Amino acid sequence: MMIRIWVPAALSLLALAGCGERGEQADDAIQVQGQASTSAPARPAPEEVSGQPFVATVLGALDFSIAGANAVAERGEHANAKALAQKVSSEFAGARAELAQVAQAGGLKAEGVSAPTHASDLAILSSTGGAPLDIAFAKQQVDALTLLVGTVRAYKNGGDNPALKAWAEKYQGVIGERLLDIQTLNAELEGNG
Repeated sequence: MMIRIWVPAALSLLALAGCGERGEQADDAIQVQGQASTSAPARPAPEEVSGQPFVATVLGALDFSIAGANAVAERGEHANAKALAQKVSSEFAGARAELAQVAQAGGLKAEGVSAPTHASDLAILSSTGGAPLDIAFAKQQVDALTLLVGTVRAYKNGGDNPALKAWAEKYQGVIGERLLDIQTLNAELEGNG
């Protein structure tokens, strides 16, 4: 039981190890003490460092999170899960609308692309309710938001569009905070199960 709670906490620290709002280059590099001031990227950047793939990936991820959150807000059982789902839905809808606006202003398509597992994950959520829905949502979102934080961080640091980079800078912290909340919820629900 101790390992289950510790692992999500450790992952949250790793996932957010550069999610600060300071925007300093050092936050996104690994420094090796005792060596010359060389640094390497914390992780390889995903493909989505050019505008259109970034927009499509992030919109798809936000759509997935919003759909799952709406299901939990309507049919979930756990009060903390329902409250967090409402927060995710509201904040991510605002982030999505702003990203779509920035994309369109830059001549990009504001259409999301779903990840391969999104349809089956949403099918699981639509076929259940109550506590099993809460648990499935939390597990799915830990994975989805971990990837989303990495994608947003990579674009913020190496993207090709200043307006999209500004959006990534603005929302990286928000998405990271929701990831921490989801990890906490996931550990809580696992502890009750």
